[in-house]
Amino acid sequence: MSETGRASPAEGTLTADGSRRWDGKFWVAERTGRPLDEFLPPVVRSVADEFAWERQGFRLGGVVLAAAVAPVISFFPIPAPSPGSLDSALTELAVVTLLRVLFTFFAVVVILSLGRQGLDVLLLRAMLTAFLIGSAVMGLFFVLFVAIPIPVTPRIPWPFVVMLGGLFFAVQLGPVVAVVSALANLLWYRSLRSLRAQLGIFSRLVLAAALATNIAISIWASVYGHNFSLWVLGGGPAAAMLVMVFLLRKSVAGTAPPAT
Repeated sequence: MSETGRASPAEGTLTADGSRRWDGKFWVAERTGRPLDEFLPPVVRSVADEFAWERQGFRLGGVVLAAAVAPVISFFPIPAPSPGSLDSALTELAVVTLLRVLFTFFAVVVILSLGRQGLDVLLLRAMLTAFLIGSAVMGLFFVLFVAIPIPVTPRIPWPFVVMLGGLFFAVQLGPVVAVVSALANLLWYRSLRSLRAQLGIFSRLVLAAALATNIAISIWASVYGHNFSLWVLGGGPAAAMLVMVFLLRKSVAGTAPPAT
């Protein structure tokens, strides 16, 4: 009889699962003679599902935020001393413009690089952001044309020109933003596995077509202008993204533990 008034089990009684035996005072762990092979192997989570819950969705809110922040920073007034000559005014204009571009690019990269996401999704978000920025820039030019009377009748509808400008920005600027954002993502999370391809093969083929268009335009511009740096600066990031989008999935999958 125990101190609580309940009847104690008989000495040598086993628990329901057979893991412990009553020795008259305490439950003692029971050693079994089962070989190690009979125990169930530990459950190993596959690499494919390692960051699945963090990589859901396309984070379109970040795309809209980056596209909205870019024009705000681009037109934000930067205080500068009054120039005393034309050369000083041109130098000041160049420095202020460079600062605007750098701050805008840095803000867009930081916004797009936050969060674990596939490299193809990151490329898609960068191209969509560049499309919105390009459309806003072209729309601003048309607003200026409307505000300032110019005796020129455009033969192409302005919505088509705005969309064409957005597509040019997406194809040419999107891969550059994507490459720098991918490097920033590696800096934030220090994990190459979280950047593995996330979209299906058809979506990646569409992105590959856009990257191939970027490379073709850059090659044409470099040959026409006899300047190899145009291809390096324009087509280099697109070529790097084209290789990584299709090879990162295979290289990362090769490091996954075998399924049990």
